[in-house]
Amino acid sequence: MKQFRGQILVTLFFLGIAGFTVLLLVVLIPNISHLRQTKGDSIPRWKCMEIVSGDRIRVESHEGETRSIQVLGIRCPPTNRSAAAQTAVDRLGLPEAEVVKRGQIAQKTLYAWINKRLAFLVPGDDSPVESEEWLEAYVRVGGVDVGRQMLLHGQAYAVDTPHDLLKEYKEYESVAKEEKIGLWRDP
Repeated sequence: MKQFRGQILVTLFFLGIAGFTVLLLVVLIPNISHLRQTKGDSIPRWKCMEIVSGDRIRVESHEGETRSIQVLGIRCPPTNRSAAAQTAVDRLGLPEAEVVKRGQIAQKTLYAWINKRLAFLVPGDDSPVESEEWLEAYVRVGGVDVGRQMLLHGQAYAVDTPHDLLKEYKEYESVAKEEKIGLWRDP
């Protein structure tokens, strides 16, 4: 009798799981059907094809269109000695060779995080008008804001130019500075 009762409880348990699954499908299928109807046309998805530097990427749409993106709100040190390196030297207070080295590390870090992954580009309300070569946009990969991650890991610094997330980005930079990581570690 106890064995029979145990079998009934196990059967009811699995029937309950099956019923719950069917209920979830009934609720979710209308939303899934809607996404299938758009076939991704209304959702701007871009594949990260090249990591130019720690804050610049080249992306490609599923239709083959390519764009060059400057991650809005952050700057990373350059990956080579150039005129841009002097700005980073002044900002970080490090020798040029160290700035370039940290720029290369930022580029490799970004490569490890987002290369060949799908990205969503979100232009800011106050972002500058698109230049001929680079579009400034917030970049989200896997639901994560790339600018935020680069700042929290000390791989970038927040720009002072007004943008939608300026306050938050400055706070993220402060966290990295306090923890002395990435750009903010001692040479």
